[in-house]
Amino acid sequence: MKVSHILLLAVIAAILGLQSCNHNSPITSDGIATDPNTVFSDTIYFDSQIMPLMVSSCAYSGCHDAATHRDGVDLSTYSKIISTAEVVAGKPEKSELYEVMIASDEDQMPPSGKLSNNAISLVYNWILQGALNNTDPNQACDSTQFAYAANIKPILNSYCTSCHNSSSLSGGFSLENYIDVKSKADNGSLLGSIKHQSPYSAMPPGNMISDCNIAIVSNWIEAGAQNN
Repeated sequence: MKVSHILLLAVIAAILGLQSCNHNSPITSDGIATDPNTVFSDTIYFDSQIMPLMVSSCAYSGCHDAATHRDGVDLSTYSKIISTAEVVAGKPEKSELYEVMIASDEDQMPPSGKLSNNAISLVYNWILQGALNNTDPNQACDSTQFAYAANIKPILNSYCTSCHNSSSLSGGFSLENYIDVKSKADNGSLLGSIKHQSPYSAMPPGNMISDCNIAIVSNWIEAGAQNN
């Protein structure tokens, strides 16, 4: 085969590869996945991304916590998630944890409404990357840092927006954008909920988020809940 033909084939293969990559990675300018099968280039960490999602959406009383373990599924620890949710490292499509999240019938979990595409994509990518019990080396909590974009939004994305998003308005509201978050901050429900204070609904419904994360949200609200 002539060298020119080989080069032409190489160029065509590269173009097709790029098109395939772009098709499989639909991500908005805010880094939000628009498809549950979105492939992320960044590492997904169990401790700061997957476990908070399990706590906020699944591992709470009456559902898949250690005490209830509904249908034999306990999502309260890494080892239990792997074993009882039948996670197959590297193969999301073979993992029950992922399969029930994308189901459209009575098998769908959570039963109250499908999680956001971004939340499902986190699980998809975590399993694809090996379903590791890994810790983000840069995940250090500092309550003196409380900017909305850098600190508040990541906390809400980890613990809240899987349920409170435009596709699944749990409680009738979303926490995906600043205006919605600001309204809940101003009326006291955001802080009251994450502190599990009466008469507010506990958020997340399982264990409370860390004292440090609560302090970050509290400090941000006290400073005027700015869009900074």
